[in-house]
Amino acid sequence: MEERILLSADQLGEVSGGSAEQKYIRYKIVRGDTLPHIARVYHTTVDELVRINHIKDKNKIHAGDTILIPVRS
Repeated sequence: MEERILLSADQLGEVSGGSAEQKYIRYKIVRGDTLPHIARVYHTTVDELVRINHIKDKNKIHAGDTILIPVRS
């Protein structure tokens, strides 16, 4: 479930490696989601999702959690 709230990196102190120009959307993970699927749909990489969201185990995400996804211009 995507929540189209655009946030700039300067609004998100916890985003590592983001520039002030980068925009993000919040995405609520639903049952059956995987990081590879989310990355493919949003034209990003699993590694980038892991880095931005400080995910410790890329094979363990949970329904109901919210992650940030970079918006491509």
